[in-house]
Amino acid sequence: LRSGSDMASASVAVARFPRLQPLLRACCPTSGPAQERLAAQWLKVPERELALELSAFLGDPDALMAECSWLFQESGEGERMPTGRLYEVTQRLIFCLGSRDEEVLDRVAQVYMAATRQGLSGVCELEFRGLVAAVLTQILRELEARCGAKAQKARSGALAPFLP
Repeated sequence: LRSGSDMASASVAVARFPRLQPLLRACCPTSGPAQERLAAQWLKVPERELALELSAFLGDPDALMAECSWLFQESGEGERMPTGRLYEVTQRLIFCLGSRDEEVLDRVAQVYMAATRQGLSGVCELEFRGLVAAVLTQILRELEARCGAKAQKARSGALAPFLP
């Protein structure tokens, strides 16, 4: 069970990351929405805003720890999260945050495999936090690349009438 200070930390994180927090909470297999609805979750938040908030979130160790602790406690089964549940959470992070780039998905798979290679008994909370941070970092890179590509396309489109 979580302590009062853990719950207070989680509520502070919610206040600082109002767009990201509902997406992360949806990643909980036991209390989040059905798997079929997850892919649409990220469409509710513009990618640029999501990237900015995700970047700030990853730069805030207290918020990251609070949200990871909440997700671990809600998704886990005691002191270790079984690999099957870890897989579900990882997939939900991918779906909720809209990751679809093949290279990013390959890197996320490598992170998952490295985390589960230690044994079949699952991961502890510290290992879980590391996995979530690594997955979120990969997704952030994808979002930043997509936002950069969109900005570049918009700039080139705006200049098109002036180009020979």
